[in-house]
Amino acid sequence: MAELFVTPTAEVRWCKLLGDAEPNKFEPSKPATWSCELLLDPKDPEHMAWMQQAEQHFIEEHGDNAKKSSHWLAIAVDKDNSEMAVAKFKVPCFVRKDGTRSPGPTVMDSSKQPWNHRTLIGNGSKIRIGYTIYAWGGPSGKGITMQPTHCQVIELVEYAANDAPSADPFEVVDSGYKAPAADANCPMPDPAPAADECKLPF
Repeated sequence: MAELFVTPTAEVRWCKLLGDAEPNKFEPSKPATWSCELLLDPKDPEHMAWMQQAEQHFIEEHGDNAKKSSHWLAIAVDKDNSEMAVAKFKVPCFVRKDGTRSPGPTVMDSSKQPWNHRTLIGNGSKIRIGYTIYAWGGPSGKGITMQPTHCQVIELVEYAANDAPSADPFEVVDSGYKAPAADANCPMPDPAPAADECKLPF
């Protein structure tokens, strides 16, 4: 059985660990995956120690002198904030010979109770990831993938796809078009009017 490791608590981004695996929209032939990113602060001793441990995973799997692929470890400087690092975790969903699919990560709350799958985990939530190491290699070099098996949500920022922005970026243009007051909202009295009394604008 593969050894299980754990990350420190860190902020998560693009958490896709719940429910069905996410299909690869750019390469549909590849297996769907569960994935997430952790934002890590190199100034945090616990975060830094874990990043060093992740590098050690590579040595343990491939040895000190192994040729490293350009993607040998999924930890890099965050493109949005150069003072932070980002670690990527992913695990594919495989279809077994009997037609069943491999399960996704086990997600739980801070008290280790099973997660309510109706509540999605949004950016800014703080989590810990339990993971195993998948070692791989090819002509361009060797590397490892950190495959999530467990997720513990320590602080939740609930994801809501339909949240409206709090403000718009516009200012009033006095000389611009103004919708006639009578047409601003197409009234729908009860009973409904005939079709030509309230037409859609297309």
